[in-house]
Amino acid sequence: MPEQFWLPGLAPQPVTSDHWFLAVLPPPEVAAEVVRRARDVRVAEGLRGRLITQGCLHVTLHAVPQSHLVGARRAAVTAVEAPPFEIVFDCMMSFERTAGGRPVVLRASGALAELEVFHGRLGSALRGAGFRRKPASGFTPHMTLLYDRRLVRPRTVAPVRWMVREVVLVHSLVGQGRHEHLDRWPLRG
Repeated sequence: MPEQFWLPGLAPQPVTSDHWFLAVLPPPEVAAEVVRRARDVRVAEGLRGRLITQGCLHVTLHAVPQSHLVGARRAAVTAVEAPPFEIVFDCMMSFERTAGGRPVVLRASGALAELEVFHGRLGSALRGAGFRRKPASGFTPHMTLLYDRRLVRPRTVAPVRWMVREVVLVHSLVGQGRHEHLDRWPLRG
């Protein structure tokens, strides 16, 4: 069979289920504490889902199609003109979802105004960088701990807090339980 030749940049791209997104990450000491707490809740609630590893804990800001990674980098640079800000999660619960299990998450019991403003600025920068798809309007800041069939009712927990000092472009290698950090931008302002 003759070999098929493709013009540069026009060859078919492999199909992948990996994900790319802009996120904020807890510092290692906070991530370690979150994993300890998640392990305790998993045992106390009789959950069977696999815990998200310390290196994969994050708060997603915006998903990024692979074809828009360059634009995402440009948008992130534009959006980081903001001072560092604090995140405080003090509630644990499951989100209602059936496909793949219910995510058990940490979230805030109240508003996270600075994070929500930053999310909006980043979304505007993404649109300015050529993203055609409008970012989701229902931003619910959270950190997924595990997925399970059982429902964890909302409960107040001891606050998990950290200062957000950077935005990270993450490549999630689906099915491998690991993330690659492709780029980082410190907040400044």
